[in-house]
Amino acid sequence: MKYTRLEDGKEYLIVGNCKYKNKTYIYLTNMHDKDDFCIRKLEDEYLIDLEDEDEFKKALLLFTRKYQDAFEYKENVTIV
Repeated sequence: MKYTRLEDGKEYLIVGNCKYKNKTYIYLTNMHDKDDFCIRKLEDEYLIDLEDEDEFKKALLLFTRKYQDAFEYKENVTIV
């Protein structure tokens, strides 16, 4: 597992990434606060803020499409 420290001084677990056109979005979560989820853009090996709310929505949509199987409820699943 990879961790990184963001500008707020907290460590975040990198939970995924998506490439779209010439951009790479990095998805992070704070292991000590399950509600603290954020998205950054990778640029020249730095994590930077997204441009605006539209870019955030686009990046979140990419994430949900890529990882949709992880979020789907499955009936009749046997756990061994």
